[in-house]
Amino acid sequence: MARYTVMLVVLLAFIAGCSKGGGMQEQAQKVKPKDSVFSTQFKEIDKAKGVQQTLMNSAARERQQLGNQAQ
Repeated sequence: MARYTVMLVVLLAFIAGCSKGGGMQEQAQKVKPKDSVFSTQFKEIDKAKGVQQTLMNSAARERQQLGNQAQ
């Protein structure tokens, strides 16, 4: 009887361990880049994306102006 009880407890522990509770995974998803060790790198990447967008907009305006001048 004790053998079945131990097997049942172990089985329940495995089932509980594999459940969708999340625990650590949910906490890891909640961590924002600004809260991590690499916060300065994330800030620099965001700045670079902003500069890239500015350059893309400027190039599009120049192409449009050149197209208008050619007509």
